[in-house]
Amino acid sequence: MKNRSFSVWISLLAFPSLYWLCRELFAPPEVAWIAVGLVAVSPLHVLYAQEARPYILWPALILLSCASLLRAMLLETKLTWSIYTVANILEFYTHLFSLLVAFGHGIYLVVTQGLRLDKKVVSYLMASAISLLIFLLLMAILLVNRRAAAGSIYWVDLENTRLSIVKNSLGNIGRVLFVLG
Repeated sequence: MKNRSFSVWISLLAFPSLYWLCRELFAPPEVAWIAVGLVAVSPLHVLYAQEARPYILWPALILLSCASLLRAMLLETKLTWSIYTVANILEFYTHLFSLLVAFGHGIYLVVTQGLRLDKKVVSYLMASAISLLIFLLLMAILLVNRRAAAGSIYWVDLENTRLSIVKNSLGNIGRVLFVLG
């Protein structure tokens, strides 16, 4: 249980992040409370909160980065853009697909601001560049220490059959609604 308790504590970060994001998007606070309540009883959220893997940290950081982006776009202060930058850095270190989330943020910014190069776009580009630079520093360290990194992720090379991949994927999709066992 020691290893899993960290994931449980991290899973709790999703609630204030989701509440903040809903407050940025919708005026009535009831919407935020309903969203938090739905996540609290979500079998998938509960299941991943019990896993000793970073799966639960990633959604919490995505919610945090989305909420901080909206706040930064609204207030346009160095502090809010710094919070967005730190959220992105943590998100990049958690999962590589976070690069797609940051790219989606850029698309959102272009759609809402147009193609003009205003203060919001420049701030977003700076925050993204700083986040990406710090992330690339980690990748450079991993490349230099390839053997140590490969030893810590040896389980990735375990052979999976197509049937086991389909079975696991369908099982995870089913866990969105209910958890057996």
